[in-house]
Amino acid sequence: MKFVIVISTGGGVLSKLLELTYFKERLLEVISDRQCGAIDIAIKHNIPYKIIPAKNGEEFSKNLLTTVDPNNVDIVISFYTKLFSGDFLKKWAGKLINNHPSILPACPGMNGFEDTIASGSKFIGATVHLVDDGIDTGAPIIQSVIPLDNSKNIDELRHIVFIHQCKILLQTIKWYEEGRIVIIDNKVTISNSQVDEGFFSPKLDFTEALNFSSNRSVLKLFDARSSTNHPISLIYSEIFDAIILNGSFEMGRSQPGFNLGITSPFLYAAKKAVEFGISKNGFIDVIEVELSNYYKKVQPCNAANWLGLEKDANELLMEAPPWGAVFPWRARTLESYQKTYEKAALEENLAIGINTGIEEGWLFCGPVSKQKCRIEAKRIGYVLTQISKQGYVRSDEPDGDVKATALVNNGEWRWLITAGNHRAVAAAALGYKSIPIRVNLVINRDDVDVWPRVIDGLYSKKQALNIFDNIFSGNVSHITKIWNKK
Repeated sequence: MKFVIVISTGGGVLSKLLELTYFKERLLEVISDRQCGAIDIAIKHNIPYKIIPAKNGEEFSKNLLTTVDPNNVDIVISFYTKLFSGDFLKKWAGKLINNHPSILPACPGMNGFEDTIASGSKFIGATVHLVDDGIDTGAPIIQSVIPLDNSKNIDELRHIVFIHQCKILLQTIKWYEEGRIVIIDNKVTISNSQVDEGFFSPKLDFTEALNFSSNRSVLKLFDARSSTNHPISLIYSEIFDAIILNGSFEMGRSQPGFNLGITSPFLYAAKKAVEFGISKNGFIDVIEVELSNYYKKVQPCNAANWLGLEKDANELLMEAPPWGAVFPWRARTLESYQKTYEKAALEENLAIGINTGIEEGWLFCGPVSKQKCRIEAKRIGYVLTQISKQGYVRSDEPDGDVKATALVNNGEWRWLITAGNHRAVAAAALGYKSIPIRVNLVINRDDVDVWPRVIDGLYSKKQALNIFDNIFSGNVSHITKIWNKK
């Protein structure tokens, strides 16, 4: 069983289902008529993709005729926001399906979920249906129906429907794979299926669909940009997981204390690419040259060296690699911190199509292999291109913001980036003075005595405060002062 996804949306369902081996192994390609979030997801998961520009659905349908080969593809799954037409519809009749967030025929169109809520319906749900030449008018294959719980907010309700969309799409794929979908007179039946008093009709019978659920609750984000714009507000928000702040690059920091707006080597490389011209061939090479210079000069021998701790450093820090340099306020152990970066390195490399891990080198310092340096250059180049075309775009999705820890001292605060370094430096290089950031951890200097890694003795109180102060003020360790482009 093989399928392609034709899409022009952000790709939330695609992203979630790619967590499953069953789904990922059967997905041949992601196809769109434009650059969209789904293409970013395909790149992240190393899924082949095509962008086939088209002025309208009719032109796109003609292009798809020669792109999607029925000898290799069993079904086409659509998240496309325009109408298909002509020979493409005829060619794929009965094998072209759409996943819609409402109980059709109620609330067709782009805003199925929102229209359902606005209608006053007592139920929400989702439909997988055949695609025809109308707006969500094709025959339903499976539907889910969920009583509307008014105690839940809109985000929670939408997430419930989202999970149901994932479940019914998985089940539909399995039914096609088993040859159980029967279409007669434009009506769909599922052979050997059952109906019960549950949420789904026909009843789910595929283990992956039955067991599929969200591995996270809906993130509750507190947007404080138009109010306090201070991380301390998160502490007093009670019900929120993270706070959205306006983070100026002047106040931004990256490991081990670079000022994101001035001294970051990644910013310097991105600026050089902008000066060269990111629309020109070879701009990735410009980034690579600058990063290579940094990686060759900055090569700490261990975690203590990376943080600027030499005298009286804990033996564990002397033995750990630079990426094991857990900050004194983190709850993670040194070992856990190190393994997290090692896992992240593999995922970052796979996103560019390279199946290598930390053995090629670490993002933040040398030594790195030529291949790893090229990977980092490509990652910066990619986000430079995207932001220059689309502007800086955030979302409430798990990876929808640059993430940071807030460091607070006497009411002032700085933000230390924990995820999204390339995105941040690309925006800074393109002239942004600030970006939205997502903070889920607030560290107060006055609380040093209760910092986890101070309590367990990995750092002395003096060492911990020095690390905090250096990052807060943007003072890099002596090992990184070898490279200085300020």
